[in-house]
Amino acid sequence: MDTTRELSSDYTSTDVAVRALALSEVSVYSADGKDVTDTYGPFRDVVLPNGTIAGARAYTHTDYDTGTELGHPAGDLLHLVTFTYTAASLSPNPVATNEQDKRTTRNDYALSTSDVTGLTFRTPMRVVQDPDGIAATNITRYDPESGLAIETRRPSEPRWGWSRHHRNHLLLQRCQPP
Repeated sequence: MDTTRELSSDYTSTDVAVRALALSEVSVYSADGKDVTDTYGPFRDVVLPNGTIAGARAYTHTDYDTGTELGHPAGDLLHLVTFTYTAASLSPNPVATNEQDKRTTRNDYALSTSDVTGLTFRTPMRVVQDPDGIAATNITRYDPESGLAIETRRPSEPRWGWSRHHRNHLLLQRCQPP
């Protein structure tokens, strides 16, 4: 499959290596090489929230667990995504510059010190979109033995919370040996 990519119309470099970098997707890894911390898409024309067209790269930044999160077990890090944000970076270089249309998400893997099944099964229990703004929150509780979802709460509920419960109790089936 042939894919043709075009640079943003306001990009003027004629240097082949510089143009190739601007067309490339770039990933930046943590110091230990285990986690992707930043990704940059190709530099291209995008429509910004204010309606103007500009050259930009899709940019995603990712933070991982540090061991200090609620309920995090002692010892090694789990390499769990705790925070991400995406934006349009207005630079042809793989450097976050003048970010536009920034969107954030926070993942919590424990709801309390006694409800840490998200850490056990490495699945977020609370996902908060735009934590500094509308804070749309999805909460999922898991069966501590099987890891299956036993309860889900979504932002459509009043105040994203606890007054009206939409519980999805799933039938937990155990696999029986033949």
